[in-house]
Amino acid sequence: MVLPSVAAVYVGLMIAAIDSTLVVSLIGPISSSFGASDRAFWISTSYMLSLGACSPIYGRLSDIFGRKSCLLWATIIFGLGTGLCTMSPTMEFLILGRAVQGIGAAGLQPASAIVTNDLIPLRRRGMYHAFGQLVYSFGFAIGGPVGGFLNDWLGWRAAFTMQIPPILLAFFMILFFLKLPNLPITREQHAKEVEMKGKPLYTVIWTRCDPLGTTVMVAAVVTMLLTFSLVSVYDLAWSDVKVWGLLLIAAVLFAFFVLIEARWTREPIMPMRFMTQWSYTSIFLSYFIISTTQAMLFYLPFYLIVVMEESTSEIGLRFLPISVATLSSAFTVGSLLRRTGQYRTMAIVMTILSALSPAWMATWTAKNRPSDASQFLAVVPAGIGGSGLNTILMVALFAVAGQQDSAGAVGLVYLIRTSGVIVGISALGSIIQKILIVELNKRIHGKHADQIINLIRKNLNAIATLPSKQRQAAKESYGIALQSFQIIIVGLSLLNLVIVFFIKERPLSGRMEPQRPTNDEEQEAQS
Repeated sequence: MVLPSVAAVYVGLMIAAIDSTLVVSLIGPISSSFGASDRAFWISTSYMLSLGACSPIYGRLSDIFGRKSCLLWATIIFGLGTGLCTMSPTMEFLILGRAVQGIGAAGLQPASAIVTNDLIPLRRRGMYHAFGQLVYSFGFAIGGPVGGFLNDWLGWRAAFTMQIPPILLAFFMILFFLKLPNLPITREQHAKEVEMKGKPLYTVIWTRCDPLGTTVMVAAVVTMLLTFSLVSVYDLAWSDVKVWGLLLIAAVLFAFFVLIEARWTREPIMPMRFMTQWSYTSIFLSYFIISTTQAMLFYLPFYLIVVMEESTSEIGLRFLPISVATLSSAFTVGSLLRRTGQYRTMAIVMTILSALSPAWMATWTAKNRPSDASQFLAVVPAGIGGSGLNTILMVALFAVAGQQDSAGAVGLVYLIRTSGVIVGISALGSIIQKILIVELNKRIHGKHADQIINLIRKNLNAIATLPSKQRQAAKESYGIALQSFQIIIVGLSLLNLVIVFFIKERPLSGRMEPQRPTNDEEQEAQS
């Protein structure tokens, strides 16, 4: 029962992974075909917003209506979004299709972790998460090349059309092969099911799905992520009224959401213990920080292009070691978890390894250029540490959450990871730009200084065409800006080390049994 069920879920996971990078290679052709390059960023942003906002919702829905039903509906919604993208007559229609795809992917991506939790004992779960990471990484890696090939061969619409058969395969595999056990439930859960039995669907949704809290949460998440996306894409200053105004609205919405969940909701979509118990918040905070520090890999090519003057193909080779390190670490950690049943010490080691890469790269400047071996090896600790810590945190979360909270906790993790990536790229990117402007102003003077500085900031490829003196100024400025950026990443990694140090160790059972909260936690939750 286990292998066919896991395989059925992983097919949907791979489709979502392929789609996430497939579209990146199509942004140029799509925006050009509609003559709407100024709105190109919405192709990815609409997907990310709906993915992040809807991930926690699927956790609650799967607890009420069942994992299988929600997975089937997520696959249908993803397929509907794909069909809308295929037939889109305008850019706005395609952006709508991408948003619908994101809603479907919000159910497909967390499903592998949720279903694995239902089927596999805690000790063995790390290996299955590692295999899920392999599936996702493979889909993520081939999405871009597949999209580029299909665009060159048949046009960008074919890249969406070709996804329909795999989506149908995923739907029927989930329908026929996904078999889940009847898991034990608490008396409270049983009482709720008995109370709702025979009630109309809208009554069940209104009573158990927390519609008010869900609506406010989605509005808050979309407002926050949209703000950071606008800062990143349009280079808005944080003092801009549109930026701090939207952040203020998001803060008010989040505060209102917490009030709803704490005071007014019978079955909150996000239980208060997620925010008040350190056993949960430590894991969520750690997930947010490691997602934010992934900006290190996003901005590393800036250094390689400007300072090292490397080509795109050479930069791609620099990232090959981190792919190998990521997968190797996930399987190694999964194997150790199975053998030892302990994770806290490993989590500390992995967090230290994550800090080594930015510390190493913080020594790179325009004058202190790294060797080829250093460029290859510097990213390896980040790959080992980040991948291993992700696997450990997921197992630690299940050890804390138990069966009752597992789906909701996983949905929240995917929201946190999406938010962390967007916040890291936009907020830390803004810091890079501020330092870069200061350094360029120190080095470039004259009549056209402002135009040259603007060109250097916004067009990396144009730097190679500048006179040697200005090109050297650009190299030195980028070197200092990215060095400062790496130092910030080191600081965040050390903060994460403090958080991970205080994560509580829980026994990992080798049998399928519900994990119950401790008496201390029950008293803490009641108080």
